Amino acid sequence: MTQRLLFVTSGLGTGGAERMLVKLLVALDRTRCECLVVSLLDAGTQGESIREMGVPVLELRIDRLSGLLAAGWRLLRIARRFRPHVVQGWMYHGNLAAAWVWLADRSARLFWGVRQTFHGMAAERPLTRIVIRMGAALSGMPAAIIFNSRVSAEQHGAIGFRSDKAVIISNGFDLERFRPDAEIRARMRSSLDIPPTAPVVGLVARYHPMKDHDMFLEAAALIARQLPDAIFVLAGRDIDRANHVLAQKIAALDLAAALRLLGEVRDTESLYPAFDVLALSSARGEAFPNVLGEAMACGLPCVATDVGEARSIIGDTGGIVPVADPAALAGEILALLRLPEAERAVLGKRARERVARFYSLDSVAAAYRNCWDSPADAASSPGVGA
Repeated sequence: MTQRLLFVTSGLGTGGAERMLVKLLVALDRTRCECLVVSLLDAGTQGESIREMGVPVLELRIDRLSGLLAAGWRLLRIARRFRPHVVQGWMYHGNLAAAWVWLADRSARLFWGVRQTFHGMAAERPLTRIVIRMGAALSGMPAAIIFNSRVSAEQHGAIGFRSDKAVIISNGFDLERFRPDAEIRARMRSSLDIPPTAPVVGLVARYHPMKDHDMFLEAAALIARQLPDAIFVLAGRDIDRANHVLAQKIAALDLAAALRLLGEVRDTESLYPAFDVLALSSARGEAFPNVLGEAMACGLPCVATDVGEARSIIGDTGGIVPVADPAALAGEILALLRLPEAERAVLGKRARERVARFYSLDSVAAAYRNCWDSPADAASSPGVGA
């Protein structure tokens, strides 16, 4: 029997949570399931990719509180026509909307998806604080709450989410799409005016306080003093010269000549091979950073702050440093850049093998199917991951 899966997501922007939804839809066996995605906002940057694979995307476009009631009734009409067997919430707001669907028709099984770590209500917007508290109060409703990291599950359990509902399923990665490629490396470096032998450090993250670009730039300045030919490539939403706050920081550190600011890049698989090392400087908010798995699949050693599952993902193939410590980040990156190229290549090979062993997209999709198909009284499981 074909299983109908309704995904209700907070949005479809360029974040890791949204991109993981796209990857999951790609990996699901379409002969066994029919999928429909409803975004509480619009189709964002990921909606077209989903539609291209033949999965409908419907947009509720909720842009103000006054539109909630009309959007809620529209969502129920969508669900009534689709008649899902499974309703899968995706992120905090999407989880509550999925619960609304389930309350109207309990013949479907309800699942929630929490895609971030939690660092206190003070770090959240006022409306999101309300949504999180409601999620904790209603967390007995779903058959399971799927977290992408153990850290996230523990943090949410501490604020009232039902720990007995927690299932851990890591993010997954397409090793055909993300892979080392010497031709792409040479072409991308040429397009960015980077010499073939220059040491290159990449950071792929939208501009947001939780990503701590300031810390990365301070580390980059320290690295540049030791390796004057080093180049730093930054990609992500609002990472461009029009960002005056970012531009001022770059000018203050005298880094302009060493930086390449690319803005948002959708085909990151064509970017990672140009790097020698991938950095993650986040201060908070990460559960399972997609960029680490993607870069490692491309054969890159990574250096990350100790956030979310970063330590577990990297293992012994790169480095972990404290949050908000530019000297430590610079030191770990310098150690990797100073390795003989052959030794760094061995680390990169091990990084790719680690992704293949623990975080393949096929194994993650299978874990979701097992969760959706599990008996209603099944105990929570540790899921997939290292």
